[in-house]
Amino acid sequence: MGFWFRVIKGLKPRLGGVFHIPRAEARGNGGYSIAPDSLLDSPLNSENRPAVNSAAPGFSPETQLTHENGASAPCYQSNTSPQPQARGNGGYSIAPDSLLDSPLNSENRPAVNSVAPGFSPETQLTQKVGASAPYRFIISFLFLTLFLLSQPLRAQDHSNFFPILGGQRAGTSAFTFLKIGVGARALGMGGAYIPVANDATTLFWNPAGLVQITEKRSVTADHNEWVAGIQHENLGIVWQFGGIYGIGLSATALHMDPMEITTEYQPGGTGAWFNYGDVMAGLSFAMKMTDRFSFGITGKLVDEQLAELHMVNTLFDLGTYYYTGFQQLRFAVALVNFGTPAAPKGEYTYTDINGVQQTEPYADFSPPTIFRLGIANEWLNSPHAQFTTSVQLNHPVDNAENISWGAEFSVKEMLYFRGGYQSNMDVETWSVGFGIHLAMLQVDYAYTDMRDWNNAQRFSLGWAF
Repeated sequence: MGFWFRVIKGLKPRLGGVFHIPRAEARGNGGYSIAPDSLLDSPLNSENRPAVNSAAPGFSPETQLTHENGASAPCYQSNTSPQPQARGNGGYSIAPDSLLDSPLNSENRPAVNSVAPGFSPETQLTQKVGASAPYRFIISFLFLTLFLLSQPLRAQDHSNFFPILGGQRAGTSAFTFLKIGVGARALGMGGAYIPVANDATTLFWNPAGLVQITEKRSVTADHNEWVAGIQHENLGIVWQFGGIYGIGLSATALHMDPMEITTEYQPGGTGAWFNYGDVMAGLSFAMKMTDRFSFGITGKLVDEQLAELHMVNTLFDLGTYYYTGFQQLRFAVALVNFGTPAAPKGEYTYTDINGVQQTEPYADFSPPTIFRLGIANEWLNSPHAQFTTSVQLNHPVDNAENISWGAEFSVKEMLYFRGGYQSNMDVETWSVGFGIHLAMLQVDYAYTDMRDWNNAQRFSLGWAF
């Protein structure tokens, strides 16, 4: 309950509501007072101090206030030395008497250190004593779940602790080029990127990350030397407005050289050629709902062509981004490539078993929808070095579940080293990469092992201003 109390209370600055549950104060526990969060969280000055009546001899003003809200056992003030404030006990804060009994004015207000954007002073005090119980439970549960999902059993190849739901549907989706990762930084971390996503490539991973970019404008261009001579190009542009709203434009093109048509009677080629290519154009919008929670959506038009077959569809991406308040720990959820099935335009003719020619429209195919859940944190965050880890669960509708693991180490925000691994994948496995940040320019490279295929190399160029 303490965790959800803090989540709901975190919405107060944006939603404009007041969340207050008056509770009785109990004294006499060795110099500590159990008081409602609304008392500790109120501005510590004389103008906002709750009004109290004169107290009986030997009783503190807070004790008199307690008797007005509901009598509790009498107690006396204690000279116990101040202790840090601990949170996470169901809406109550255990604080030293010196904090509650001190005059509530700005001169005696306890000093707190500066906190990261989006975090309250209470969070900073919580960090001094460590994560509260709900945070520890949630983090442990997520890591245990991800660990179990990634463990293979020896009974069958490519089997997991949980049944593979979707592996039997491999190859049943259209527009599969949308499943190819974008950005050398993201793929250098094994694709575990939706909880990191703080540059222009977030357009292709998690639209909620548009408002996590620190610069007002950013541009990214990405080139991918994919397998079998296929080229994969991407472009993204992001604008931020007031640090609350973000708008982005994205485009993707997948193309290859023309291929000669072959048949069973002419395996060397018929002399005729065909083209294959895919194009995507997207428009994204994101908004900070509170100082910790953001939401984003992308609408995109997708076009696929294979020889004389042509298919067009409209798809959507949805994403969320949430800071927990513990260090820089954040969760992200994204649902990408969501939409209705699509079919090639036109009809085809075939001869049935009776020798009669029949004409029917082409069958439709579902888009390659993927549900992703990720968690990331900066375990080292200083002006000289930063270390980030990320874990992401991927659930595609046309294949088996898999997990992406990634890490990034940076030196003075100028030189970056990355590594990643994708478990339960038949082709893409481990990846490495590096990046260089000079002034407003970011250059990144990533190498991905593709097992029996030729390995993929990615190059990205970013510009933020």
